[in-house]
Amino acid sequence: MFGSGADAATHQTPGFPTSPTTATTQQQAPVSDGDGPGARAGRDVSASWSTTRSERDLLAEVDEIADRDPLFDIHRLADDAAAAFLRVQRAFAAQDAAGARSVLATALWEQARSQIEEYRHNGRRNVQEHLKIQSVRFIGARSGDGYDTVGLRLFTTTVDYDVMASTNEIVRGDKSSHPLAVDVVLERSSAAATTADGGPLRNRCPHCAATLTLEWDGSCRDCTADVLGDTHRWVMIKITRLPDWDDALASCPPDILGA
Repeated sequence: MFGSGADAATHQTPGFPTSPTTATTQQQAPVSDGDGPGARAGRDVSASWSTTRSERDLLAEVDEIADRDPLFDIHRLADDAAAAFLRVQRAFAAQDAAGARSVLATALWEQARSQIEEYRHNGRRNVQEHLKIQSVRFIGARSGDGYDTVGLRLFTTTVDYDVMASTNEIVRGDKSSHPLAVDVVLERSSAAATTADGGPLRNRCPHCAATLTLEWDGSCRDCTADVLGDTHRWVMIKITRLPDWDDALASCPPDILGA
């Protein structure tokens, strides 16, 4: 499974795909650089979200975005982000970096591509079976410095292991189903407005609403508009595996998505 977190070999859970050359160098949660999404304080804002906040506090954080963007719906964003997370993981297992490009911030996508290349170099592939999202919790939002940032916690179950591509021999993990909690942080320009088609998170071009297929330069194949350079789209700037499902659930703030 693609994302940062503790070594699966240590915690006996579905894990961050590592090899001897990457296990010590890629443990930090990836963020993007430059002026686009992921380039500002959103890179560590999730660490400041207190678990003791009230439901009123959480709703106020959502309203801060909705006041500027009347179509913004945190339930819809949570659903779209969950579906996009599944697409990212399927693309990673299929060693299809392009399949995850439109929903990942640049540095996060570069990390995924690098890991896929390393899998190929080592003659391995990641296998993910029965990946399901059991529930999604809203953990916080921030607006400032020109960007909106939203954090979600996904509670998933999955069978996640690595095999040798030539023999299908399992070399990491096993075929047991494991529970796994994952934090996903998304970001976009605070000047953005939600579109009815949902944009790249729903695999739609934010300009022409066609099913999104990117050209090599990041433009939409249908309308040629620049998609990757558009800071108005939500992108994932962090995907972080948490070490313990029960602790992750206990530390969640009040559930406003299930209300």
